[in-house]
Amino acid sequence: MSGFLKISEAASCGMHALVFLAAHPEKLVRARELAGFCQSSEAHMAKILQRLAKVRLVRAERGPTGGYRLHRPANEINLLQVVSALDGDPETDSCLMNRRACADNGQLCVFSELTHSVNRQVLDYLTTTRLDQLAVRCRLILTRD
Repeated sequence: MSGFLKISEAASCGMHALVFLAAHPEKLVRARELAGFCQSSEAHMAKILQRLAKVRLVRAERGPTGGYRLHRPANEINLLQVVSALDGDPETDSCLMNRRACADNGQLCVFSELTHSVNRQVLDYLTTTRLDQLAVRCRLILTRD
């Protein structure tokens, strides 16, 4: 992952999909519905869900009434687990401005304090924010529509 703040499209879709699943623990959700929620293609969502199933964040149930649900309780899954499953472990010392010279020698970067501070804040948020916390907000947003 280059530049920690650059979360991939797959990781963004994965986080949104898992929050949606956490907001609907009582039902199996099809890839098509998750793709609609994330505004992505069903094929892209299916690939994301397959990767998340490999690391046991989601469970697929086959058949005509099948779909996806969380593999573990929502309060046991944080956002960093989702991002890491789809993007790999984040680089916490990467340059926010994507300057190669800074990446090679962070000591010479005049913005290193900013870079480290922002990366630390994002990492802390991803580590401490669980799906159950975001599911509450998701349900509120969905009931407004």
